[in-house]
Amino acid sequence: MTSMRVIGGRRCGVRRLALWQWFAVAPGFLLVVVLLIYPLVNIALRSFNPAGEAAISSHGMTWANYIGLFNDPAARIILRNTFVLAGIAALISLVVTYPVAMFICQLPTRSRRIALWFLLLPLWTSVVVRMYSLQLILGQVNILYTQTAAIIGMTSYLVPYLVLILYSGMSRIDPTLMVASRVLGASPLRTLWLIFMPLASSATWAGLMLTFVIGLGFFITPALLGGSGDMTVAMYILQQVRINDWGSASAMGMCLLVIAVVLYLAIDRLFGIDRLATVGADGSGLGTSSGTYRWMPRWMRLFLGWWSGVAFAALTLPLVYVIVVSFSSNSYLSFPPPALSTKWYAALFSDPSWRNSIMLSLRVGLWATVIATIVGLLTALAVTRSRVLNKGPVRVVLILPVIVPVTLLAVGIYDIVLRTRTSGTLLGFALPHALLALPFTALILVGALAQVGQSYELAARTLGARPLRAFASVTLPLIVPGLAAAAAIAFVTSWDEVVIAMLVQFITPTLPVKLFTVVQASFTPVVAAMSSLILVGLVVLVALAEIAGWARRRGELRGTPRSAVNGSIPESENTHAAKELVHVE
Repeated sequence: MTSMRVIGGRRCGVRRLALWQWFAVAPGFLLVVVLLIYPLVNIALRSFNPAGEAAISSHGMTWANYIGLFNDPAARIILRNTFVLAGIAALISLVVTYPVAMFICQLPTRSRRIALWFLLLPLWTSVVVRMYSLQLILGQVNILYTQTAAIIGMTSYLVPYLVLILYSGMSRIDPTLMVASRVLGASPLRTLWLIFMPLASSATWAGLMLTFVIGLGFFITPALLGGSGDMTVAMYILQQVRINDWGSASAMGMCLLVIAVVLYLAIDRLFGIDRLATVGADGSGLGTSSGTYRWMPRWMRLFLGWWSGVAFAALTLPLVYVIVVSFSSNSYLSFPPPALSTKWYAALFSDPSWRNSIMLSLRVGLWATVIATIVGLLTALAVTRSRVLNKGPVRVVLILPVIVPVTLLAVGIYDIVLRTRTSGTLLGFALPHALLALPFTALILVGALAQVGQSYELAARTLGARPLRAFASVTLPLIVPGLAAAAAIAFVTSWDEVVIAMLVQFITPTLPVKLFTVVQASFTPVVAAMSSLILVGLVVLVALAEIAGWARRRGELRGTPRSAVNGSIPESENTHAAKELVHVE
């Protein structure tokens, strides 16, 4: 009789747990449905409505907008430009990053960690600041506002993503296979061609296709670096929305969405996106150690080191260039500066418009961070602890903000904001930014909860603690690094977002939007001063995060049993797994 009550109570508990899990996953679903699926449905309706209205016309759904689009020579040129720019940038990025990924794999652990930080620093830097730094340099060599400049900018943006993807794949290759090939008499190049490259082909093709998909949605880079003849699909969509031609904009947007979804599904089907999302800042979990690539001769390692040094310099030196230029005494940009001065910093701090934009970005970023982190934690709990919840639909819904091109998402949200009259409000900014950050926070926290497991929490519940108290007292402290990483990525995602904020703004723009508009209009050194402050702040945050991680790992090694350090309690979280997938412009 007692056993029946226990079994019955257990079944009842499972049902209650399942109901709680559905409530936990509901906020994430609601955010995606209201701010993504519903706007996309409206865009689809507009694309089939001759008047561009979000409704089915009296004549039914027609293909008039699509037919007009493909009969328009200008639209065909824009489509061609988009595919050419994305394809060339993806191919050049592959050529640049393949040796870099090989070089990072053969480094010892500490050196590998430093190399990854140098690689990730540009990735975390505002895209407007990065493109502005390239503007300054490319203007000196007279190739600014050309297709070449646009390709250089797109390549510099894509390189960090592709290095992480290739590194993730290459670090899983068993080095004894290459050693065996060398022992059997194969030359280093033959071993590279016949053994190593085929084993790394999955990551290579996945990275190439993924960077191509990212390139299709570029807006900021061609807008700041390209010429008038380099208009892309993203630029065309925003242009048509501004002149109220919703039909053409929606038709072009749906074409871009279909292409992006098909390519993403092909990547996931052939290679598995989840397997690519495993790179931590320290390279943890990848099994690469010093000496793994001893099959390489010295000349090959020297070449990889030289090539990687040039690549790292190309990524970081433009940022240093911005800092130097910000101290110029001239009212125009020149290098080297004739004299050093801080007058542009004084002008920046004395301008209330810059202060207002900074404060607005901080408020929006904090609200978006809180929303995305809480919703991401609830979703991660539901996904990792569910026995009855179907995880497939949850994964698809949460990954949608990553798949959908941000320009199309911005247009859909702009439509909703106009209807609800939330343009320029804190809510109008924060909720879309939280939507963009949600896949990243959920992914990181799913990994953190999976690494911690439930054994300690179940032990606390066995000793009489209630479920909520057991989670708060046991599991929550263990996933604090994951929560911090999720919050950091959410804040950076909001802080760096331009396209949605550009459409949602009313009077005061966010800081990235103000930077973008000022950079488009002039080359004032005030922008260099603002960019320098952003860069210095980023470096300080990265240094603090590294120090905190070092202190935490040292404390674990001193105070935690060896068995826990070796596996039961993880030493680090994959803080950059989501950033690797897509923080699209």
